[in-house]
Amino acid sequence: MGDESPKPASTPTGAVFLSYASQNAEAAQRICDALRSAGLEVWFDQSALRGGDAWDRQIRERIHDCRLFIALISAHTEARDEGYFRREWKLAVDRTYDMLENKTFLLPVVIDGTPERGAAVPDKFHEVQWTRLPAGQTPLKFVTRIQQLLSGESPQSTTPARGPMAAISARSSRLSRASFSPSPHSIAVLPFSNITGSPDMDYLGDGMSEELIHKLTRVPGFRVPARTSSFAYKGRNANVRDIARDLNVALVIEGSVRTAGEHIRVTAQVIDARSGYHVWSQTYDRQLADIFVLQDELAGAIVEALRGDRPSVALREIISATPTHDIEAYQLYLQGNTLYSQPSVTNIRKAIELCNRAIARDPSFSRAMCTVALAHCVAGGTGWEAMPSALVHAEQNAARALAIDPALADARGVLGMVYACRRKWPEAEEYFRAALSVAEINPLTAQTHAIVLLASVGHLREAMREAERAYRIAPALAPVLMVHAALHCFAGNDAEALKYTDFASAHGWPTNVRPFPHIRAQVAVRAARYSEAAQWIMEALSDPSSPTEFKPAEVEPLVTSVFRAYADPAARKEALAIMRKFFADRGADLVKTHSLPRYLMHWSVVFGDLDLAYLVGNRALDYFDSQGAMRPTSFIPQLWIAELRAFRRDARFRALATRLGLPLYWQRYGPPDAHDTQMTTFGASS
Repeated sequence: MGDESPKPASTPTGAVFLSYASQNAEAAQRICDALRSAGLEVWFDQSALRGGDAWDRQIRERIHDCRLFIALISAHTEARDEGYFRREWKLAVDRTYDMLENKTFLLPVVIDGTPERGAAVPDKFHEVQWTRLPAGQTPLKFVTRIQQLLSGESPQSTTPARGPMAAISARSSRLSRASFSPSPHSIAVLPFSNITGSPDMDYLGDGMSEELIHKLTRVPGFRVPARTSSFAYKGRNANVRDIARDLNVALVIEGSVRTAGEHIRVTAQVIDARSGYHVWSQTYDRQLADIFVLQDELAGAIVEALRGDRPSVALREIISATPTHDIEAYQLYLQGNTLYSQPSVTNIRKAIELCNRAIARDPSFSRAMCTVALAHCVAGGTGWEAMPSALVHAEQNAARALAIDPALADARGVLGMVYACRRKWPEAEEYFRAALSVAEINPLTAQTHAIVLLASVGHLREAMREAERAYRIAPALAPVLMVHAALHCFAGNDAEALKYTDFASAHGWPTNVRPFPHIRAQVAVRAARYSEAAQWIMEALSDPSSPTEFKPAEVEPLVTSVFRAYADPAARKEALAIMRKFFADRGADLVKTHSLPRYLMHWSVVFGDLDLAYLVGNRALDYFDSQGAMRPTSFIPQLWIAELRAFRRDARFRALATRLGLPLYWQRYGPPDAHDTQMTTFGASS
């Protein structure tokens, strides 16, 4: 609405207020039309003139009376630091302070590629789920969600917990207040705030926190959660006590960094989360060139404050170790590491470039090598880099890093991923176990072990335990939550799967990025909500993070026929004919995609065509063999779900499992959980 003038009609009870900048009028019109076509009342006006005080008063009344407030966010709203739409946003936010905490009212909708992180919107907008409707294209599931919210129903498959901490407070009582009993010297180091005024300087605050974590971890008797666990709260308005309870720590360190030219000011404070009191604080003013000395001084002061005595000479030597002595290499690494933690095709490529420049300046910079290795793993898994090339670069950099610093657990985790993608499961297991043998494990390594290796080899119970371990140490990390959801879905625990997808969405996981739509589709199919399932399948097959997927128009006829067959068994013969023709025509391209092989195999089994299911599976393996590697979490983990029992019982399963290299793992670590395979000669029950 923003720059537009309202009509004189009053806002109906239960109406939707649509707020938008004038440049977004076309997208707003599409959303309005979709909602109105479902019989919903929408306040949306296209008048070009405003009417002074009377106009302003009407806007205030409509925002006060509406049931839902939809705010369109785009590059246009980001570019405008003034606009009437911003006043509308403020009025809507002000109204929320008079509402129940769990009442859904604000609905931010992004209509282009504007990222949620750092968006120029009120803080309250970051406390609720964002929806993406590119160019205002409005799917039925969004309309259904609005209908449910207006009717007072609790949407079963789309509405997440409200607020960034709501998902945490709503989870199981396992981490309740009663179980909060941290050790006295357990410390979480939060990302230091960048108060320089330029987002480009975020890396300095991140680097200060990361280095404190590395230094304090070396102090005997201290327990410090890994960087990944504490950095999950970056940019969130989370209460320190809630964070401490999540991470089971007694103390929280937070701070800020400000730079001006070559000058840096760092403020740090230690908070006792049990009492809420500050137990130590200090401000340091130094030259940027002295940042390593500053980090040593800061870590030493914190250790002294918490232990009550000055660190010994030996301890000071331990905590004074630096990752590099080259200040420029260090800054390049910090910039690259910050970009790596915000994955996109541009950021990952830039992260690799910056860290390689850091390594060129300091060939012994093992942490920079580890970040390069991790970034190549991400690039290969998403299709941003050819998988064989990505694995070679990841392996080389991880091996170099370990040769310099054998204590780098993340580098061992990278090698676990590399060997799993090459289907060398026993070797992968050894690397993962080594990476997870340290005191404070990286939760991302644990969840990768769970979904990439354990789920693939059919050890779903152990995978769930590993995912649970990752969740205990990083309950606010969206990737950990999504893996938890996926494993619950594999196990048929649909209510839990939905709960954890909601948690992940509330913590920033986009609803159109896998495995979110995969999980939602599977749950909807099991509940016989076939129209909803088809929409989620289309989302899954249009995953913007994967450049190899088909265009929606190419797969829509296939998806339509499949879900017509789900609803009407008499249509299954026709659906199978369409599936077979699709595979005959497009099989060479289909096996390169992330999602289509798994779906075509799944649908073939459900509709009774095991021949087609095995044809697709073996053709996909042919492609993997030609590449020398497969993407993590391709179609293999889904082999163990209940719906594919007939596939596992077929005599051909033995040959397929052998091609996958699974028997070698089972011989060493035990058979799969499923007792319905044709693997009796390898120790599995028939």
